[in-house]
Amino acid sequence: MARWDFYESSPQTTNNKMALAGAIATLEWIRRQWKHARVVYVSDSQYLVKGMREWVVGWEARGWKRKGGVLENQELWQKLVQAVAAHEVEWRWIEGHAGHAKNEYADFLATGAAQRQERSNGLVPSGSTPGSPKSAPGGATPTTIPIRSCMSVYKDGVAGNTHFLNVLPDGAAAPAVDRIPLYEVYMRMAEELAKRSTCARLQVGTVVTDQVLENVLAIGYNGNARGLPNKCDSAVPGSCGCIHSEMNALVKAAGSVRDKVVFVSASPA
Repeated sequence: MARWDFYESSPQTTNNKMALAGAIATLEWIRRQWKHARVVYVSDSQYLVKGMREWVVGWEARGWKRKGGVLENQELWQKLVQAVAAHEVEWRWIEGHAGHAKNEYADFLATGAAQRQERSNGLVPSGSTPGSPKSAPGGATPTTIPIRSCMSVYKDGVAGNTHFLNVLPDGAAAPAVDRIPLYEVYMRMAEELAKRSTCARLQVGTVVTDQVLENVLAIGYNGNARGLPNKCDSAVPGSCGCIHSEMNALVKAAGSVRDKVVFVSASPA
């Protein structure tokens, strides 16, 4: 069994919006891995669970309207229905803050993400290891709030490569590398792209992939804008007119893919 963490945050939001957004992002990630999956989705949001179990069929039949009028968060509900269509999903509700360990851990992640205004940017290895006890409300059995474990073992041996597919928990044995890792494939590709740079000062190449390193979304290298001469306008730093390889690549990458990984090589001339 594999366990992963996923969390989102937004400065201007509500609990209902985040419940919907979290479900959409999770199911879309599953769809990228498997064309069809059986999913048990557990949430303490009655708004989400009742919506998918009972309400959404009626809303859709009425042209995405409630009996009483306008449907709140209509766009999010429609996206969620689209994300669910590829799978067989069972929606389960669980009472929040009632001593359920996994729900407490999910709340721990959500609260921390909201306070720090950060996102996991895809799935990350789960840190649900035993931590410090927390008093449960209403005399319920105390639970343990999981604390993120330290991830300091790297499959490819590169400590700077903290991508979630490359890190393992403390004490884990790094697997033997019997073929070139995808990270190195894309870095070598970026280095080759750098050779196409027309900038007199910097030769830099960029490769942009999706979060799971399965698809190349765009490439770029330092140079002038398309249609202009492939040479620097000036040897003075900041005045050569060349566009950075990262920008050349990112402007071409599909905006519909939210989470991207960027490989950049820098080789000053």
